[in-house]
Amino acid sequence: MLNSCILFSSSESGKSLGAVPVTTLGYERINSWAFQYQDEEQFIAALTSEQPEPPYYFKEMKRINRDGVKPYHLGVIAPVDQLDPAARTIDLRAKEVFAENTSDGINIPYNSKFLSFAGWYVDYEKPLQFIGDFEQVQQAAAELKLIGFDKVIGYTTANKVKEKSYQQIQPDEFKALNKQTINILDVRTAQEWNDSHFEEAEHLHYGKLLKEVVPYDKNEIIYVYCQTGVRSAIAMSLLKAKGYKNIVNIKGGYDVLEIYYRTS
Repeated sequence: MLNSCILFSSSESGKSLGAVPVTTLGYERINSWAFQYQDEEQFIAALTSEQPEPPYYFKEMKRINRDGVKPYHLGVIAPVDQLDPAARTIDLRAKEVFAENTSDGINIPYNSKFLSFAGWYVDYEKPLQFIGDFEQVQQAAAELKLIGFDKVIGYTTANKVKEKSYQQIQPDEFKALNKQTINILDVRTAQEWNDSHFEEAEHLHYGKLLKEVVPYDKNEIIYVYCQTGVRSAIAMSLLKAKGYKNIVNIKGGYDVLEIYYRTS
């Protein structure tokens, strides 16, 4: 029966995708927005509206869907004594932990949103290594295989750097600043930016920070925000990796700032 067919989702990025990794046609007939339209033109309009920016790995997924992949490596990801400077590093620790004990890696905490964030930074031509504990590493490596990546070469639980923490600022402190004289970087999506933003801010999607030019000089102080504080924490690690030293994370993100501005 068609309703008993199982569908697997390899990505958490896309239009109105749910959190379930496995579903059925019967479930989707009832719950999916796509099955609610009978008119073709209305369906096309709904499909093409408010599409999120596709992560860079989508291009690679098209090739994989066409050509297939080699058999995956099934072994355990082993610890290493020293990280490889030629490999890209992802730090799986929580943003609160990373903020107080930074590393040279891109801080993408391992949680239910890991793939949707990590997909922006995976380089299929380059090996990857992790900073995190054993269980986090094994699970994160397994999830990356869902998007065709199987080049995790090792991990460590710590990475010593000179700067132990990065700067953060509370909403009330940010409000007191003269917005005309400071640099503000909005790292949210284009849709979020279009909905509302600070007029004095510059916009650059958090997923594009490695590949695109940051609109501020490396010696200038930059205040960074996203919607809730998660992606700005990722952005802090990316900017740090690009050589930016004077960066300040706005805690709580735009949601908290907006409430604070309305009520104080």
